Amino acid sequence: MRVGGLFADAEDAPVAQTLPSPNRYGYRNHARLTVNRQGSLGFVNRETRQFVRIEHCMLMRPSVNKVLEELQDRCRETTQLSIRAGSDEDESPEGYLVQPQLFNSEVSITTGQKRYVETVGTGRFFVSSPSFFQVNVEQAAQAAEVVREGLELGPADVLLDAFTGVGTFAVLLAPYVSRVLAVEESSAAVADARKNAAVAYVSCDAETLARDLKILCAGGYVLDRVIPIDMFPQTHHVECVALLRWNGPAATDSLVLASASPRRRELLDALGLNFSVLPADVPEDPIPGETPQQMVERLSLDKALKVASKMESGFVVGGDSTVVHLGESLGKPADDDEARAMLRRLRGTTHHVSTGLTVVNTATGDSRTASMTSEISLRNFSDAEIEASIATGTPRDKAGAYAVQDTELRPASGWEGCYHNIIGLPTCLLLQLLGELGYRWPDDWELPEAGRCGPGCPSGTEAEASP
Repeated sequence: MRVGGLFADAEDAPVAQTLPSPNRYGYRNHARLTVNRQGSLGFVNRETRQFVRIEHCMLMRPSVNKVLEELQDRCRETTQLSIRAGSDEDESPEGYLVQPQLFNSEVSITTGQKRYVETVGTGRFFVSSPSFFQVNVEQAAQAAEVVREGLELGPADVLLDAFTGVGTFAVLLAPYVSRVLAVEESSAAVADARKNAAVAYVSCDAETLARDLKILCAGGYVLDRVIPIDMFPQTHHVECVALLRWNGPAATDSLVLASASPRRRELLDALGLNFSVLPADVPEDPIPGETPQQMVERLSLDKALKVASKMESGFVVGGDSTVVHLGESLGKPADDDEARAMLRRLRGTTHHVSTGLTVVNTATGDSRTASMTSEISLRNFSDAEIEASIATGTPRDKAGAYAVQDTELRPASGWEGCYHNIIGLPTCLLLQLLGELGYRWPDDWELPEAGRCGPGCPSGTEAEASP
């Protein structure tokens, strides 16, 4: 929970005791092995890359070790080998799988099977070589039971198994519900799952679980329990089942940044607001006759509206910036030569940076568009400094080919106006537009110090900003 930031005190986290595996050894049904030049099977140390020959692995099922024994020193024709094996009693070609197929006449067993048969609880599964499948089937059955009890499944329920793989949970839980929908890859599953009264999230990665639980809880779900399951005895890995219930709409509105700019993402993150990123791909060519301010406002609106058209609720933020020197807009350089020319032109000058900003309330269709302009003076940096900056790749995605916050080139000798505007997202203006459109701020939200624009901002938000 520390990664997701859900609980300040670990003692408050609703994490149950880890459910132990019935088998501490001999539980794995899948081995991925490396073959050295002599045809020996083994593992490679992740850090030293040293090859270690394996005669018998204590974590593998006896059926896997039996196949390993048959193939040891007979696999020179390949560099990698996968062995999957089901029940120890099933010695038929259907009971195990070896990939790739081996043609060495010394190999006495069948290889190259497309799939094998695995049993989990009362379910019988056909598992192909590339498919994901739980390596500890006893604990997989226990995880399904935790989901069944946690969701209190009954005959009237409809169960959605998103990212179902070979259908393990769908098959094991089907007898307890009226209908099961198994989805392997579908964006609709996310939208449908948000409407569920309860969610069971099964994860083998605690960090991504904590990350996603933070998003789900911000969207209106409440975390009831996390049950760790020792799916991989003798390792530090655990599988977790998280049980969540729907608690109504979120107390704050969702926020989407319609920009791929890392600088805008960092500034928005500094405000302490939860948001997602969905870049908008729109043409950025200027229209003859429009001013730089008109151009950045138009482009920010185009970007925000393109993303907003895909949403039914929430707020979208679009932005666009340009450097203006002697009345001419300078966008992002097309290549290193153009970056070099821009930096030589701008060094030692005082010019302007204009940023257009649009916020769209997708639920109402209302929008606000505005722009801000700041003045910046660049020092007269040398050609050698320009070449060093180009070598880092920094100029390539920045209007005017420089970043005011660049700690290597340090291009600016001074500026007037909003510093965040020069970076690419005037947070002072963003807060104003969000407030005008009725954005619901998180409870007890206060503007973090890192989100303040700094001295010289004409809006005054370097001192105060409140929802």
